[in-house]
Amino acid sequence: MSLLYFVTPDTFLNKQNYVNRIFLPRKNQKESDAYYTQKIVQARGIMEPFVLRRLKVDVLKELPEKTDEIVICDMTPSQEAKYNSLVDFYRKRREEMDLKEEKKTVGLLDALMELRKTANHPLLVRNLYTDEKIKEMANIIVEQSDSDTRFDYVVEDMTIMNDFELHKLCSHYKGLESYELSNKDILNCGKFNKLKELLDEFKEAGDQVLLFSQFKIVLDIVEDFFNLHGYTFLRLDGSTKVEDRQGLIDKFNNDKKILVFMLTTKAGGVGINLTSANRVILYDIDYNPHNDKQAEARCHRLGQKKDVQTYRLISKNSIDETMLKIQAKKLELDADIQGDNQESRSRMHLMKMLKELFN
Repeated sequence: MSLLYFVTPDTFLNKQNYVNRIFLPRKNQKESDAYYTQKIVQARGIMEPFVLRRLKVDVLKELPEKTDEIVICDMTPSQEAKYNSLVDFYRKRREEMDLKEEKKTVGLLDALMELRKTANHPLLVRNLYTDEKIKEMANIIVEQSDSDTRFDYVVEDMTIMNDFELHKLCSHYKGLESYELSNKDILNCGKFNKLKELLDEFKEAGDQVLLFSQFKIVLDIVEDFFNLHGYTFLRLDGSTKVEDRQGLIDKFNNDKKILVFMLTTKAGGVGINLTSANRVILYDIDYNPHNDKQAEARCHRLGQKKDVQTYRLISKNSIDETMLKIQAKKLELDADIQGDNQESRSRMHLMKMLKELFN
């Protein structure tokens, strides 16, 4: 509606308050399903004359089918224990804020992000590297650094790093080799267990895979996972040079021996064409389902010859399940507002209805 106010000011001049009331609940009245249905009909009546919407299924009749599958991943015992400890910590923190009558939004975003990290991989939070280990490592780093490097500053910087970042730091300094994490620590993740099952199945079938994550550091850990298991892969994220991107895309499309193409969900824009892949794995999902759908469209587009299947990896009993429900609600709202083009009323009739509404 804000966009319509901008592009058609003459039509909606001095009508904003009236239109906005359609979207507001009635005061002091219990809302009913019928009332909400009426509001949706009114909203569609206003917007539909201005919106021309065509889905791929409407214009690309030859496009292969795309199906979706939710893959529930059991967290590993240590991962689940860490996740539950975080839940208990933030629950207790909220109770303390209730007693102090503080705003409940304080620290809420931090809590959500920490839970998302742990559900994706336990090394995304600091757990294995204790404060004592960090001080030992800091001493070694200071010895190899400039004379003006201060021990307390090094400790401060390392304290805010997660386990995986500290693990990678060990390869940059002599004497820290003994502090590197083991392969078992890298593989200790519920989503990795399911990912291996899927990739082995796809490799056997001769399929190619796109794997998406919201976070670059998740791709860093997945890259170690691929190297440990010997999976062939390419990678494109926000740090990939523009002049190198098309070469990576062409290499993947032309070489069927490359099993996986890894991307950050929003990297590269909608122009990326990876139609040689017919499997899509969303390692972690977005609150906005349309961002995930755009990612899927990297291979489900003109030129695709095979049916495409998308797999969403969801950690069991975690914030992933809550995010999935939020996605479902947003898609439901989108379906209510946009409706089915084939069932919509004629454009002229809607324009007449709009005129009568404002009069």
